[in-house]
Amino acid sequence: MRGILFAATLAAAAFARAADGPLAVEGVQWVDAASMVEGRGFADAPPYGRLPLRAREIGALARVIPAGDHATGLLVRFRTDSATLHFRYSLKETAKDDRWCGPNGLYGVDVYARDGQDAPWRFQQVKQLTNARDREKTWVLHSEADHSRDFIVYLPFRGVVERFEIGVGEGCRLERIPPPPRRVVH
Repeated sequence: MRGILFAATLAAAAFARAADGPLAVEGVQWVDAASMVEGRGFADAPPYGRLPLRAREIGALARVIPAGDHATGLLVRFRTDSATLHFRYSLKETAKDDRWCGPNGLYGVDVYARDGQDAPWRFQQVKQLTNARDREKTWVLHSEADHSRDFIVYLPFRGVVERFEIGVGEGCRLERIPPPPRRVVH
């Protein structure tokens, strides 16, 4: 019986994937987060990287370039009135096992939320790829609030992010919120 259920789940996932790229979800409008990423040190860095493209041209150290492709320190800050958030991301490559950092740190995504500009940030959820061979993850976060909330999503520490999208309910808005005027440690 479990085999039949597993096969049906795989078939449903394949159908959804074929409908609109990776895992289409009815009633969800997707926003590419590339233009909302904060934490890049250079304007000409790739959307999910930290090292400027010109570093490759001038022959930066071979060990520096792969580290500059990692999404370490990158985040997306936004406000939405959607009661349900969908996230999907894919990695070009995942970091090899690291004896100092677990899978959540290597290729997990942390989500924080707050209710209002003066409210404290509160941890909501962490999601990671199932294992280092996986390259894509999609999940849903249900919000209990019936009003707009602010969110911060920290991208994978050591993963090379290829795509990161945020999905909100149809008719809901999602807007980038500016960083605080001074650096804040969360």
